[in-house]
Amino acid sequence: MAPQSQDTRSPELPSVVTLADATVGTVTLSATVDYEVNNVLVLVLEATDGTLTATVSVQIGDVGPFTTTTKELCVEDGLGPGKSVGDISATGVDTYATTDTDFDVGSTDGAVTTASGTTIDKATKDEYTVAIKGTDANGESNILTLTVKVGDCSGKEKMAAALGSLLLSLLAFTILSL
Repeated sequence: MAPQSQDTRSPELPSVVTLADATVGTVTLSATVDYEVNNVLVLVLEATDGTLTATVSVQIGDVGPFTTTTKELCVEDGLGPGKSVGDISATGVDTYATTDTDFDVGSTDGAVTTASGTTIDKATKDEYTVAIKGTDANGESNILTLTVKVGDCSGKEKMAAALGSLLLSLLAFTILSL
């Protein structure tokens, strides 16, 4: 029996897609996909014998300027008004804004500070959630959810818990070894 010939024609692929392996049909992205340019990629795939064609539409989601939408910062208890909390700046974000009453954000640098008249008090609240809107030069925006934890930011609490767990494990091992 003679080997069957394989169709070597390339399927119709958008310019951002490359046929990586024609034998198994693997395609890869060869360029950045931009939602603002095209929110759907349509791939027309053809079987090796040339008789079957499948059209696959891939929906492209819009990604805002924040590439991650959550961040956590820690502040010491008793932090007073106007004091630095941390930085949430991100490449591609041109302006930052929040309507939060406990924290402010620098509109161009992403520096987060406690708001005027706010002193952080762990006894009142040990964690804050702050919504920060980031906008790029094209007017695209999305929200970063910032969690601000109040407490020992040096890591001593975590270290003490880990050390306590280690000591309990050693004690249990010693007792079981007797």
